[in-house]
Order: sequence, then C-alpha cells, then structure tokens
Amino acid sequence: MIDDLSTTEERRQVNYWHPAFRAALRLELEQYADALEIREEVPLNTEPLRIDALVIRKIQDVELKKNLATIFRKDNIVEFKGPSDYLSVDDFYKVYAYACLYSAITKGVTIKDVTITMIESSPPQALFTHLKKERKYDIIEKYPGIYYVEGDYLPIQIIATKELEEHENLWLSGIRANLGVEQGGLIARAFMARPKENDIETYFDIIMGANPEILTEVQKMKMSPAFREAFARTELGIEWHKENLDRAHQEDARRALALGLPVETVREITGLTTAAIQEMAKQ
Repeated sequence: MIDDLSTTEERRQVNYWHPAFRAALRLELEQYADALEIREEVPLNTEPLRIDALVIRKIQDVELKKNLATIFRKDNIVEFKGPSDYLSVDDFYKVYAYACLYSAITKGVTIKDVTITMIESSPPQALFTHLKKERKYDIIEKYPGIYYVEGDYLPIQIIATKELEEHENLWLSGIRANLGVEQGGLIARAFMARPKENDIETYFDIIMGANPEILTEVQKMKMSPAFREAFARTELGIEWHKENLDRAHQEDARRALALGLPVETVREITGLTTAAIQEMAKQ
C-alpha cells in the first residue's frame, strides 16, 4: 500500500490495524488453509508499491463457501482500510491498477485470474455514488456487509466490516475501537478455545488493546480461570499483569510506610526499589 500521509501520527493510526487485519483474514479463511495461500505486503516491482494481502488459490477444485471467498479466482488482491481510514475513489483506481500491474508482471497469471477485494469499516458511499454514476456499475449487497461491484470485467467486492454478521465473520467484524461487550466476549471465548498461535494472539493483543474497557468487562464474565490463563500468554496480558502487580505493590508499600515500617523492610516485602519507596514516603 502506498503511504502518502504527511504525519507520523496519521501513518501510525492507519497502519495500527493492519496486523489485526492480516490475522483476521487468515482466521476467516482457515478452513481453506490447504487450498489458499495468503501472502502479505506483496511488492509489485522495485518501487514501493505493495498489495496489503494476496490470497492465492492453490487447489482449484475446492469449493469456497465462505462468504468473503465465493468471489475468489486464482489470484485475489485484498486492500484493507482501518477504522481511522476510508476507501476513496482514488483508492479504488489505485487498487484496480495494482490488479492490472500484478497480472501483467507476474508469470503464469492473466487478468482473468484476478479478483479485487476492498475492506473498510463502513460502506464507502461516495465511492458507490461515483461507480454508479460515472462507471454505470451496479452495487449489489451479496451478503450482509459484502457488496459486489457488477459491470466490470474483474470480479470486485467491497466489504464493510461494521455490517458483517458476528457469527459469520467474527474476526473481521471485530476490527474496531468501539467494540461492544457482547462481541468482545465472543472474541475472548474464541481466543480461549484455540491453541497458542501467532495469528490469534496478534489479533487479540491489538483488538483488546484498542478496547481496554471491553477487556475489563470481559474479565468479569464467567471465564476464569481459563480466560486468565489464556490471556496471560499474550503480550497484552503480560503488560496488563505487570501494571496491576506494580499497582498492588505500590499500595502495599504505602500501607507498610503508614504503619511505620522502615524502607528496607518495605523493599523486601514489595520488591520495589529503595528510590521508589523513598519517593512514596515523601508524599
């Protein structure tokens, strides 16, 4: 993806969600792991032109029943826009150009092998209006949240993650910063039920990190001790545990100081540094 944003903060916000998207895409299509290969950040040439994800159909005779995959041919280009970004008219033509360039420079691939999938949070109404008025395309909602752009030689679909059904697309629909408690619970349960693997842990770290209030509510649900055990294995869980442990030690230190215990004794009890305890004693 060409990053033409002007500030570091804008780039950070746009790119923050991409690891979660890549993990979600793999999780959504995991039932076809033998038939599909997913490549990430695929360079098109020596210039910084990159496809967010490329889904390659390795086994042609496997029927893809997953709603987001029914459109797939052999080589499927996927463009992702996070919750802080949007899919513009220029983005549409950029990705369309990627598809044409990819088929032109990739050995063994022709344009008839290629499809385009564009993903963002909400339906891109300005883009839809442009495609209908200027290109005379039809926009058909094939499945909840999945819109087919009909009238072009290339199969094209646009996915609005906020409109996807949770039971069908739990992972993609969960990529947001305003996640509801119910869906957060579903994601947490799915997380607990799976073995340790990079995709699910990357996804969980990012989604719950963006929704800390949901994590607090989820922890109150009847998931312990299994949830605590599963959560503790993630980077987010390690950091969460460290912060809570530090907070508890600080409270213990304040109580011990209030009782008149010497600094050295408080250090042995809490494990805090002498400097930190001395600073608390001044307060």
